[in-house]
Amino acid sequence: MQRKLLFALAALGFSSIITQVLLLREFLNVFSGNELVIGIILANWMLLTGIGSYVANLFEPGRRQLIILQSMVAVLPFLEILSVRFLRVIAFEPGVMVGLQGIMVSSFAILLPYCLVNGYIFSIASRILKGKEAIGRAYSFDSLGMLVGGCAFSFVLIFFLNAFQIVAILFAMNMTAVVMLSSVRKEPRVPIIIVIALVFLAGFFGGKWLDLKSTEFLFPQQELVKVEDSRYGRIVVTNTAGQANVFEDGMLLYSENDTMAAETVHYAMAQNPKAKSVLVVSGWMPAISQELMKYNLSIIDYVELDPLLVRLQQFSPKVRAIAADARQYIRQQHGRYDTIILNLPDPQSAQLNRLYTIEFFREAKRALTANGIMMTSSSASEDYMSPEERRLNAALYTTLKKAFSHILVIPGDRNYFLASDAELTYDIAARLKDIETKYVNKYYLAGQLTQDRIDYVDRAVTAPAQVNQDFKPIAYSYYFQYWLRHFGFNVFFAVMAIGVLLLLYLTRLKAIEFTIFTTGFFASAVEIIAIISFQIVYGNAYYQIGIIVTLFMAGAATGSYLLSRTRGTKIGLQHIERMIVAYLAAFALILFGLSTFTVSSQLVAAMFLLLAFTAGLLAGAQFSLATGMAKASIAKHLYTADLVGASLGALLVSATLIPWLGLINVLWLVAILKLVSMAILRSHA
Repeated sequence: MQRKLLFALAALGFSSIITQVLLLREFLNVFSGNELVIGIILANWMLLTGIGSYVANLFEPGRRQLIILQSMVAVLPFLEILSVRFLRVIAFEPGVMVGLQGIMVSSFAILLPYCLVNGYIFSIASRILKGKEAIGRAYSFDSLGMLVGGCAFSFVLIFFLNAFQIVAILFAMNMTAVVMLSSVRKEPRVPIIIVIALVFLAGFFGGKWLDLKSTEFLFPQQELVKVEDSRYGRIVVTNTAGQANVFEDGMLLYSENDTMAAETVHYAMAQNPKAKSVLVVSGWMPAISQELMKYNLSIIDYVELDPLLVRLQQFSPKVRAIAADARQYIRQQHGRYDTIILNLPDPQSAQLNRLYTIEFFREAKRALTANGIMMTSSSASEDYMSPEERRLNAALYTTLKKAFSHILVIPGDRNYFLASDAELTYDIAARLKDIETKYVNKYYLAGQLTQDRIDYVDRAVTAPAQVNQDFKPIAYSYYFQYWLRHFGFNVFFAVMAIGVLLLLYLTRLKAIEFTIFTTGFFASAVEIIAIISFQIVYGNAYYQIGIIVTLFMAGAATGSYLLSRTRGTKIGLQHIERMIVAYLAAFALILFGLSTFTVSSQLVAAMFLLLAFTAGLLAGAQFSLATGMAKASIAKHLYTADLVGASLGALLVSATLIPWLGLINVLWLVAILKLVSMAILRSHA
């Protein structure tokens, strides 16, 4: 029976990590979100799983319970993916951005059944196993399943199967566990196995049709041209009245006939009409290249992260399309381009913010020829900018000014920033007199570049502001505040509400439970910081990021398994607490070193992989030690404490602490939290 239980736990871990990633991608399609949305969804996931674990402790465990619940885990992912896809059209107004309250409530409601069942299964399975080390062993096999599931999804499933086909595999795995748990005799239950096989085949081979039909529901009154998943996100191409529209994760990237957006390249090109080489980062290149062809250019390079977005476009033979991380690519170019045009969204995530920092602007400057020109942009308004918009634009201007001698801002519904060491001019119309344009011409510019608008924008962007840095993303923080303002969301009251609930929970914890709570916070925080830091330094290398998550789970499984049979002691827990504090200090110093010195990308990759494994190892080892020394009445609540801590870490670190404090300061803050935990453990445990 024990082997069957351990297989069921491994199957649960395998399916839970894949279901989590699938639902996260689906929610991003609906909410078009940033790290805040990711933080909310992960926080709800872990909180609800913790509640499920807590509730299970109120009832006597039984095998029949386990069989029923494991069957539910097999079916629920299918229903939840459909629920997320129907949510956008049924619950929210089409075309209207979903508010923070809507994100919180809807994600909580949809995740509720799966996560409660997930946490409940873990708790009753670990109690059926029996023995003081049972929870540690259960944690080990659950983590092992997550490790295998993370590898399978990141390196195999995502490249060949859609969401419903993947869910069909999860169904088969969990129903196999159900058959094993329900078998009394050695002979397999042939009729049940046949039914499971038929349902699996129907889901697997019908998954493509269902995926297409449910996606159509998300884009009413639009003809679906193409739907394809890449490892970077879901790409959907629609047709509306003959115009192609390209969406990534539910967010409109560009429309085929958006001539005005394409013509903004003339702002930069007019500064140096004799330019010979241009680099364009992102954007709809067929329309942009039409405008660039009006100049005597010998080099037109286009960089786009997702190879699928490159394949969707038809290029002029003169355009060289490059599927690569823009920062990684630009870092390798020295004095190659006369003009660099960045067609990027606002720094609405930590991932995008890395293309708005002082470090990146200096790398871009090195890729320019002497007195070359770079153009970027930011959300604004022609006649009035909100305080958040003003701060965002001022941070961008201040950061650019640290890298370039001259900055010129073209006001509009987006402010276009031109940066160069050469003189820049607003006399764009005169420079474009021989260039045929539809919008950006002397008539349009006469109304756009009025002196009062120029003066207004100049006063706004030259206001005192902090420099946006890789490891202190102040521009991302300002965009975060700008995003919240759309919904009138009061951050103060939200923080107060979370604080009150947290205090009520913490006052009920024993010292050892508080230790595991802070370790859950530590593990969640470090995993997020490692991923973001890796992206900043090494580039958007998604294979390696998948390995970071996988190695973290490998460390957790290893640490938990190695100490699952060890009798935990107060001194042992304190030793691990000291190691966690030392680890956090070392991590902070490594990030400080990376922000100060140039290090080879191979060494950076190796460091982050080691950091991820070590964090998981420490967290898994401490959990096993704690369950080994705690009384049975307390040990059964440790998994809940771990998940509640991880939930709080995911929400606060990704959505609040990193934007406002920066990555290094967050590590020091987590170290302080662990020192408090160590002091409480020493005096009370």
